[in-house]
Amino acid sequence: MAAIPDRLVIQPYTVEVETAESLVVRGVVLDRSYQLTPDFLLFLKYFEQPAGREEFLREQAGSYDRAELEAGLDHLCGVGLLVPAQHVDLMRSVQFAPPLAPPFGFEKGDIIGFLQAEQPPAAVVVGFPYDGATTAGSGARSGPESIRYCAPVRPASERIADLASGEVLNSFLGAAIDLGDLRPRPGESAESYGSRIEAVAAAVAARGSMLIGLGGDHSITYPLIKGLQRGRAERGAPGELGLLHFDAHTDFPQADNFHQLHGRHTHGTFVRNVVDDGLATALIQVGVRGLVPGSEAGRSSRLARSHLVIGAHEAAALDCAAFVGRIPAGLPYYLTVDIDVLDPAFAPDTGTPVPGGLSSQRLTELLGWIAQERELAGIDLTEVAGSPCRANRTAAAAADALEHCLVRVLARRG
Repeated sequence: MAAIPDRLVIQPYTVEVETAESLVVRGVVLDRSYQLTPDFLLFLKYFEQPAGREEFLREQAGSYDRAELEAGLDHLCGVGLLVPAQHVDLMRSVQFAPPLAPPFGFEKGDIIGFLQAEQPPAAVVVGFPYDGATTAGSGARSGPESIRYCAPVRPASERIADLASGEVLNSFLGAAIDLGDLRPRPGESAESYGSRIEAVAAAVAARGSMLIGLGGDHSITYPLIKGLQRGRAERGAPGELGLLHFDAHTDFPQADNFHQLHGRHTHGTFVRNVVDDGLATALIQVGVRGLVPGSEAGRSSRLARSHLVIGAHEAAALDCAAFVGRIPAGLPYYLTVDIDVLDPAFAPDTGTPVPGGLSSQRLTELLGWIAQERELAGIDLTEVAGSPCRANRTAAAAADALEHCLVRVLARRG
């Protein structure tokens, strides 16, 4: 636990039990009950708005023993009810559901503990179970749970052998934690949910950790990148960021009538929004295929560096080293993967499948090479549908590709 800051605020809560002998409150952020005593009402009421620790101690000095007050503050900070006041806006906008089983043997964590940790982990996993911005088949809301279910668990003492390449890698256990899922509100719009995604991404990036997002539909990527850029600016990191986008579609409609019909924030418009808002200086799109009107081709001249499209056939045929050589070096990339980049034979459970895609083996190889040869600032994997079960080969392919990527990313960051 880090040193307790001077300015504190109570996270949102509701009172479940209040008697002369007992006080039970439920914190909204983690949906968790806390057993207290009625004396703690003094602290809860005082810190409903951000206030100073020393100021509180001085004001109560005539009525209460200072040591008892300090012990009460320490207890509330320790259990996560009192948080640093700098996070007041975040605390008032988010609610997390804990993961039933974190992927890859990562440990369970929570957003409050993460924000207060003296040494934050290299990476955090967050699920975004939202598919309210899809314009096609729904079901991606089950993606985070399904990916976790299919992700293998590794013993902490084991090294990892890549049987395909013969490469032996260090275990990445302990390098990342799973914060659970950011809960959508009933009927929530993509814009509203996106503002809360952005706040989480900014808080994670400001602490220097990498966020690994499990979608959810592809609308989550725009606020993730926006929050990442905000958090990087807060800690003084360089502003340049490339976008590395694996998808069957460009997600870059140039016709304004698409926005008028579906709205700005959809699973099929995030790339255009990223480019229009200047959040990326280079764009590499991989796996794109299909036939569309020329006005929908999705090429941009707004980017400061480059816009390169590597179609599905080319991505499947290129040697891995040659493929990575097509991706300009010298800047960090945000990697986003829509699982429909795979051929439907490998990923049938997704909203907009398109024939002619990559094999699951090819995707795994390419992500592994990218993670080894290029700097990644953030990762998400989206559009996985289907129930969490062993028969969900879409989720299994997603989990396998993500693991091969992460083991190399975390080795570099460690």
